[in-house]
Amino acid sequence: MRKIALLSALVVAFASPMTASHANDIPDTAIVPTEAMSALKGMLGKWSVKTEMINPEGAWATQGSDSVSIKARLNNMLFAETHTERLSGQSLVVETDYSYDQYRQVYRARAMDDTFGLMDIYEGNLENGILVLTNIRAGTSFPLDETRQMNFRLTVPVTGDERVMEIDQSIDAGETWSSFFKLTYQRIGTP
Repeated sequence: MRKIALLSALVVAFASPMTASHANDIPDTAIVPTEAMSALKGMLGKWSVKTEMINPEGAWATQGSDSVSIKARLNNMLFAETHTERLSGQSLVVETDYSYDQYRQVYRARAMDDTFGLMDIYEGNLENGILVLTNIRAGTSFPLDETRQMNFRLTVPVTGDERVMEIDQSIDAGETWSSFFKLTYQRIGTP
């Protein structure tokens, strides 16, 4: 009997704040993250992506090109970037999800590649139309050796038919950053 009462209390507690907003047909609990994600809607669509890496001489070297699709999911609270086709070269295949944490007031990204298998978690905010995220707080750095770690910072423009995402690296936990990768997104289709 106690279990039934506890279960009933949990159902009532979780159901009551999730009433649907009649204007949007989404739960009230989804309003803040949905609004935050609407600021990133310029990222949605089909894209060709050219990946470049900085070489030892400091020049950009093309690694390859791919096509990707970025779609809204889960009441527009998740933007999922998926790889659709290899166009040229041998760049890493990376798939990334973007969301907004309304309780900590940060955007979050989850990136996973087909080469290292490290699920990287990034956090940050939107600054003048550019999403700036790092993996420092999440602790999903790339180990270089027994004592050194490499962190990454993503600088992601969220509007335009051509967007250049910069990926910088740091081996001093974000004290200094240097260029590492550059991804040029060219729109080839709508969401």
